[in-house]
Amino acid sequence: MYESPYRRELDRFTSPYRDPSYPKGEYSDASRYWAERLQIPALSESYERALGDRHAEFQKELGHLGGNTPSIPDRALPFLYRLHDELCTHYPEIEEIACEKPIDVWHVVYGCLSKYAAEDISYFVSVTSKDRSDEEDLRLLRIQKKLGFHLAWRLGPESMRLIEDRLGLEPWMSGCRKEPIAGPVMGMR
Repeated sequence: MYESPYRRELDRFTSPYRDPSYPKGEYSDASRYWAERLQIPALSESYERALGDRHAEFQKELGHLGGNTPSIPDRALPFLYRLHDELCTHYPEIEEIACEKPIDVWHVVYGCLSKYAAEDISYFVSVTSKDRSDEEDLRLLRIQKKLGFHLAWRLGPESMRLIEDRLGLEPWMSGCRKEPIAGPVMGMR
């Protein structure tokens, strides 16, 4: 199995976010944290019309049903599909995400529970069985070096571009190999 030369360096970064209203390790919403921190609202969506403020509760329930494994147990499917249907009713962009298997539905629902932008969820569903490319790793490394922290979710191309723009990074040209910049500069220690 191929391992990107950037993977180890990427994995060294720590995640700064934790919603203080939940016990440590219980729930995180990295995209909301970075959307607020970087002032890029498009990085996150609350999906509150479908989920209210019960994200952590629903995530925990899916976990108890055994729904956080690659094969979703039958007992988790009714709850999973109920959440998915509710999300699709209120968010057409979620309904547009192609879900061919229950695991795809799981990724969509879990992405919404984690407050990821619909584009990032769609991207993740489309690439979930693939490793990140060296180019994707290198772009992510540029961002994480500038921030000094791990982003903790797989960014779609538009979210990556928005963050690169906000951080003042040179626009990425596909196929162009660039070395990551030194960092951090955001003062988020």
